[in-house]
Amino acid sequence: MISLLQKKGINLSTLKKFHVGYYNGNKLYGNVPPIMHQLKSKWGNMPRLVFPIYNVYNELITIGYRTDKIKFFYETSINNSNDPLFFGLNYTYENIINTDELILVEGIFDFLILYQFGIHNVVCNLGTSINPYKFLYLSRFTKSILVAFDNDPAGKLATKKIECYGRKYNVSILDLKLPIDPDEYILFIKKEGFLKWIQFIKTNTQKHVTTPLNLSIKEK
Repeated sequence: MISLLQKKGINLSTLKKFHVGYYNGNKLYGNVPPIMHQLKSKWGNMPRLVFPIYNVYNELITIGYRTDKIKFFYETSINNSNDPLFFGLNYTYENIINTDELILVEGIFDFLILYQFGIHNVVCNLGTSINPYKFLYLSRFTKSILVAFDNDPAGKLATKKIECYGRKYNVSILDLKLPIDPDEYILFIKKEGFLKWIQFIKTNTQKHVTTPLNLSIKEK
């Protein structure tokens, strides 16, 4: 697990900021919420990375895990919430509002690397499962949503589905057209290159733009 973080290029300060922990099968390490130390008794002896997932109000909703055998799975919900699950939105929503633009990535590693490189208007969708309600929720913060999912079969299939109802929102598909994921791409081209790539895609790709659905989300 530690070697995976090193391979991805994620540094210690980023892990601390987002409360990412490591459980070695016995002891839990990292700047993690106290409740994780209570939950670890249920984890057995399987080492794992642990990711606390908050809503936009900084309320801990659930915990995500990554093991050697299972790519990603969730803890049963800790706090009842009607908010859809995203990783990092509680940290980035102000930047999203200020830039009036949101980059939606598929995985937590994509999010962590982009944020580490200074892309602070990014949100992680926690996989490829997405629906119109999630876009409606995100439209509270911006009317410009850029989808940059992984370039594997699952990511491509999800992107195809998004294109079907993206016309209800201002959605742009950021297609890498390369056999790598966003977190790998930015390691090569850095922040400036990544931003230029986004601008190129926005300029040269037809966006699905219409008036958003006439629905509202209750503000807290």
